[in-house]
Amino acid sequence: MLCAATTATAQEAEVVTGVPFVQDNGVLSINGRQIGLWGVDLLAPDQQCWQGDASWCCGENAMTALKHYIENKTVECHIKQSAVDESPALAQCFRFKGAQPQDIAEHLIMKGWAIEKADISGGQYFAAENKAQTGKYGIWTSRFQTAQDWKDGVQRFVGEEAEDAAALLTQTATAAAEQE
Repeated sequence: MLCAATTATAQEAEVVTGVPFVQDNGVLSINGRQIGLWGVDLLAPDQQCWQGDASWCCGENAMTALKHYIENKTVECHIKQSAVDESPALAQCFRFKGAQPQDIAEHLIMKGWAIEKADISGGQYFAAENKAQTGKYGIWTSRFQTAQDWKDGVQRFVGEEAEDAAALLTQTATAAAEQE
């Protein structure tokens, strides 16, 4: 009886398949449907990141990474949340390399071009984000704001603590060397 209930639930989940067009805001357009990636916080296209005092176009680079990863590829999106008002549906989307499905959000997070929305994903992408953060991939080489903070103009940065700690470590090492 449990298997029958599980099968019925799986059949009810909506799946959208096709070659997507990536809009400037990172929303996928597949066969006329607007689909956002579930469980991930994509950078705003005009977003800047900082390495010291120098800024770079991390949002543009993140959009380019998304476009290149799924360019001319058929993707399969499993709708997790229906569209609400002007917001797109949210879906866990996969591209296929051979028969193997590759989670698009996980790929972007692992390469450092997006961050996990753990309140939505339940921590599903924790390992991927940890790998990007410790490996200093993509935006993890820099200080950056979440996409929402960027859009809202909130001056709160992810990675600021790491940059401050690195600066303190350098100052401490320099002071120790001068005392010798």
